[in-house]
Amino acid sequence: MQNTKFHIVALCAILLAQVAVGQSSQSLDAQRAEFRRAKDLFEKEKYSSAQHAFEKYIDSRKPQDDGEVESAYFYSAVCAQLLTNDDARVKLEDFIRRYPQSAHINMAHLFLGNYYYSARDYKQALAEYRLVDDSQIEYGYRSEYEFKMGYCLFQNGDTKNAKSYFARLMNGKSKYANSALYYYAHIQYEEENYDLALSNFQKLQSDKKFAKIVPYYIAQIYYFLDKDDELIKMAPELIEKSSDARKAEIQQMVGEVCYRKGEYAEALKYYKLANDVAQQNNYYQMGFCHYQLKQYEKAVPYFEHYTTENDSVAQNALYHLADVYLKMGKKNEARSLFRQSADMQFNEKIKEDALYNYAKLSCEIGGAPYNESILMLQNYLKQYPNTPHKDEISEILTSLYFSTRNYRNALELIEKLPNKTHSLNQAYQRIALNRGIELFNENNLTDAIALFTKAININALAKTTSDAYYLRGESHYRKKQYNTAKKDLDKFFVTSAADKSDYYKQAAYTLGYANYKLKNYSTSIDNMKSFINVADKSADKRQIDDANNRIGDGFYVQKQFDNAITYYNKVINNRGVDADYAYYQKAMSYSALCKYDEKINTLKTLLKSYPGSDLAPSASFEIASTYLLNDDNENALTAYQSFLANYPKSAYAKEALLKTGIIYYNTQRETEALATLDQVLKNYPGTAESRDALLVVKNIYSDQGRINDYIDYVQNSTNVVISNASQDSMTFIAAENFYFGDEKEKAITGLQNYLKRFPRGLFALTAHYYLADCYDRSDKANEALPHYEYVAKQAKSQYTETALLRSAQISYNEKKYDESNKFFGQLAKTAESGSNIQQAKIGLLRTYFLLGDYENTVKAANAVLSYEKITAQETEEATYYKARSLYNLKRYDEAIAVYRTLQSADNGDYAGEANYREAELYFNNKDFVSAENAIEEATSNPRSDYWSAKTFILWAEIFYINGNTLQAKQTLQSIIDNYDGDDLVQEATQRRNEIIQDENAIKAQAEADSKAEKELEEINVDEN
Repeated sequence: MQNTKFHIVALCAILLAQVAVGQSSQSLDAQRAEFRRAKDLFEKEKYSSAQHAFEKYIDSRKPQDDGEVESAYFYSAVCAQLLTNDDARVKLEDFIRRYPQSAHINMAHLFLGNYYYSARDYKQALAEYRLVDDSQIEYGYRSEYEFKMGYCLFQNGDTKNAKSYFARLMNGKSKYANSALYYYAHIQYEEENYDLALSNFQKLQSDKKFAKIVPYYIAQIYYFLDKDDELIKMAPELIEKSSDARKAEIQQMVGEVCYRKGEYAEALKYYKLANDVAQQNNYYQMGFCHYQLKQYEKAVPYFEHYTTENDSVAQNALYHLADVYLKMGKKNEARSLFRQSADMQFNEKIKEDALYNYAKLSCEIGGAPYNESILMLQNYLKQYPNTPHKDEISEILTSLYFSTRNYRNALELIEKLPNKTHSLNQAYQRIALNRGIELFNENNLTDAIALFTKAININALAKTTSDAYYLRGESHYRKKQYNTAKKDLDKFFVTSAADKSDYYKQAAYTLGYANYKLKNYSTSIDNMKSFINVADKSADKRQIDDANNRIGDGFYVQKQFDNAITYYNKVINNRGVDADYAYYQKAMSYSALCKYDEKINTLKTLLKSYPGSDLAPSASFEIASTYLLNDDNENALTAYQSFLANYPKSAYAKEALLKTGIIYYNTQRETEALATLDQVLKNYPGTAESRDALLVVKNIYSDQGRINDYIDYVQNSTNVVISNASQDSMTFIAAENFYFGDEKEKAITGLQNYLKRFPRGLFALTAHYYLADCYDRSDKANEALPHYEYVAKQAKSQYTETALLRSAQISYNEKKYDESNKFFGQLAKTAESGSNIQQAKIGLLRTYFLLGDYENTVKAANAVLSYEKITAQETEEATYYKARSLYNLKRYDEAIAVYRTLQSADNGDYAGEANYREAELYFNNKDFVSAENAIEEATSNPRSDYWSAKTFILWAEIFYINGNTLQAKQTLQSIIDNYDGDDLVQEATQRRNEIIQDENAIKAQAEADSKAEKELEEINVDEN
């Protein structure tokens, strides 16, 4: 029973297996049919349906894997790529990874390359194409592969290899043939192989795909090959059909063709049409067209576009813009532009001509700072020694050397020339002389003498040599080198051109003074008479009076008193500023003639006519002394008392007191005598008058038999120690002998010993003064100062004024301006000497200014300027300090009024600042026209390097405000290149950089505002 059951079960199993095998065979056939159907759809390019069928087939075969499944994976991925599905890359990469040994792997890389190609990732596409074995490419895909491979190489910059791929296709019959021909021609175009490119582009003219773009290539190639007629022939139709961007390109090219042919009006028309459509880089050409058509004002804005560039076009633009300005009469602007063009190195001919024109204009209009025109001319001759303009340039250079007033730089430049013509030597001599005069006016006499000597040695012009002898003599005189001065002035008078010199009269005057100082009085008188004889109405009346006074003095010291009085009377009758001196000297002449009444009357007239004279105290004292000389004690007493009442601080006060006491003593008024002499002893200890007073006091007490009272008086009321008086006197006299023997070192030792033993001795005041003088004359001013200060602090004596003056001067030289100011102030209050009064006023002026006390500086300047006996040089200095102080006090209107009086000053720095301040005032008031006029006036006659540079910086600011940035930059550059001073160079550099930054910002903004993207037409070369 069981066995039967087993057979039944086995039979059922066999039957079921047979059924299953039949069913499996039937299913596999169906699946293969599905694969064939999918592939059929793929071949019919029904990629969407094919992909669906391949994927269904793949799903039905899982997990089995055979050749058809592998193919299904491949075709499914290819369908995705051909359908540009997002998952195409993933599918292809998955297939390559899953089946690296597949027969489809070569095509898989090709289709993955196509995927990247479609995505414009040409670099990645190229990487995949390079994995393709082109010998294994399936039928129908080779042309596509070769074109796309070539195109990817093209896009990646490998045009050489790209050409080889395009070359395989361009003569064939594939759908890629014309596209390959186009890119092959394009590469030839880029390689500037225009003839071949033209031939290939012309083959594409009938191709609808390329018909629109090829004509532009052909037009450009005509342009590059100078086939102007062909370009002009095709241009109208091409312009008519073109988009705006391409239209502008064609119009620009036609404009260039007309420009090349010299048809400037026609060129201008096309250039403007091109610019109306889209901005073109044709400003230079448009400017040049206007230039050639003599439309100069219209040319300016076009040329100006290139003024900030640095290339050959810019150099040409600058040159022609300069010529435009020259033709328009704007020489300053033209000069600046010629200079900028000459600085560029691109076109040697333009550079040479620009440099020549710059130099010529600099000579014509002046105003070039720091002798730039001279530098440029020298540089021109150095660079172009064979220039046809050589003679003309040499003439201009000679003229510039002489006409420039920047003599310092001109001198440096001309001295560097190895060979100088006669005309250049003439300029050289005059420049040396004029530079010497500048230094002379600045009181730099040593350097001035060196330049006057140079001018004498050059000796190219007789008159200039004569002038140099005079000026060198005058310089030596001012240095108190009287013998040397006399020699030079004597040489002046024997030069051939002396009588033609402007200094002829002045030379006689200075020679007279030199001989006077040398005690050649007769010769001095003759010199001064010569001066007066040749003086005309233009001569300074004060100088003539001074000459007459010196003649009078010459006769006076020779004891020809009547002759002296004659010349003093000439001054008195002229009522000049020195008439008070003439009165005084006339009185002294009467005294020498023993005509005491005439002397007294003359001195009284002086006091009546000139009560404020510096000589009034001396005149008053002399009246009293003359009465005393005539034994007219009562009138003498009255006169001395009047003197003491009017001039209690005079240096003569102690002598007047002494003589008053002596008159009392001589007229038996001993009580009044003792009281008066007591004032001398107490107020003027250590003076000769105090010694004489003590002697008279001793006589009075002796006459009265009161020796003990005398001893008590001396011990209790004076600083004198009777027992030491003899030693005091002997010690001082020994030192004094060394002093008067000019044995300074021995005098110093003796005077120091005296003051150590007798610090309050009879001669202490005199000893301190002598010691100070010895130190001072030994160039030990610091050691002299405390002794001068001692003398200055004592009661007024004959040494007081000198002590105050030297204390002030030494403190000033040590830059102790507070101390100096104090001493000058004391001197101003106590001085009786006109010279010392004058120096005190000047000293106060300088120290107040240096201390920054501008209010008091203005007052001190007014005091100096109101002083009658001030020199021209001191007048300028006082005026300058006043102007500068008013400016610093922000009292600008007052300051400018004062500055204007300095604009023609002899001192170049004063004149330079004065001119600058006027221009600055106009500038600050925004009156730029007046400011520029003031600057042009100043720069036509430069006086100071520093203020010239400041003026040019201000001028640059005006140029910039007026929109002339080129001129502004060039002006600042001239300072940067030529000024010798870091402060203003730094200022000019900073301002120039700011202007350039502003220009760049404006240019960038303009470009951003006008920028128009030029879209090139895309050519669809991917044909599927």
